[in-house]
Amino acid sequence: LWVGVEYLLPAALPFLIALLAARLARSRGVGERARRWAGYTFGLYLWADPVNYLVLYGAWQLGGPAFFGSEAGAAVLYGLRVAGSALAAMGITALLRKYKFPLQIY
Repeated sequence: LWVGVEYLLPAALPFLIALLAARLARSRGVGERARRWAGYTFGLYLWADPVNYLVLYGAWQLGGPAFFGSEAGAAVLYGLRVAGSALAAMGITALLRKYKFPLQIY
């Protein structure tokens, strides 16, 4: 019993939460919207890292070491890197789709 509670439950819990979230989303009719957003996953994978490095470079040029060393700077930078990189990557992917860039995987 101890092994199950200590090791198996923490390993299975994220899977069970994801399964519950998927069933809840399906019951609320989020399927079409989720399929549309799922089309951006390759673009997110492909473009998020370069955009992330551009954000880091820009923050270094604007704020320097003082910005990176402060708590507020780190929090702002974290938010920009997570949300900004994802949104910019999705925007790049949408533009490439709009202008029919010749990568077939989009």
